[in-house]
Amino acid sequence: WWMPLFIDRYFFFSSLSIPPLLAVLLTRAKKAVCGFWFILFTLLFSYGLYHNNPEHIDEFKPLVNYINTRHQPNDAVVVSKMFDYLSYVYYNKRDYRTFLYTPSNAHGTSGRPNAYGFGSLFYAQADQTYIDTLTTLSKSYHRVWLVSGGNFSQDYPLPSEWQNIANFRSGRFQVQLFVIPTQQALQMQ
Repeated sequence: WWMPLFIDRYFFFSSLSIPPLLAVLLTRAKKAVCGFWFILFTLLFSYGLYHNNPEHIDEFKPLVNYINTRHQPNDAVVVSKMFDYLSYVYYNKRDYRTFLYTPSNAHGTSGRPNAYGFGSLFYAQADQTYIDTLTTLSKSYHRVWLVSGGNFSQDYPLPSEWQNIANFRSGRFQVQLFVIPTQQALQMQ
């Protein structure tokens, strides 16, 4: 799985242990062994830095750029999964709000994350972040972008009156643009 988690503190915390570990190894080893370990770690870190952020693996950024170039003021963007939502927020450089689709679970309880784990990132703004049913978007928006990282038909139960006018795929990710008929959008306001 190649999607970044975007929490720098985990990488930073673990990387702090590298210099003391190297110092202990180098002080206890003989000169020949020190030279070997120095070369090995230098090659290892160089390889890691070279492959730190390969562009050919990034499938999500082109999708966000596609939406950003075509986004209009009365558009809503809805993402189906939490990790995809985090990626979208990271890559989105415009100032419109993105929603996370959180349908009810099979047993009828809310699909919204709780205040623990990744849900704590959005718990204070839950009402502005989560969308429980797609039909609530019909009240305020004329066009809706739906972003999916898997099976589109399983991620979203589409309202029958919405009209699909555009599709874009980037790797395993897909976005579809739907237009909500104007008379429905006006009636529900």
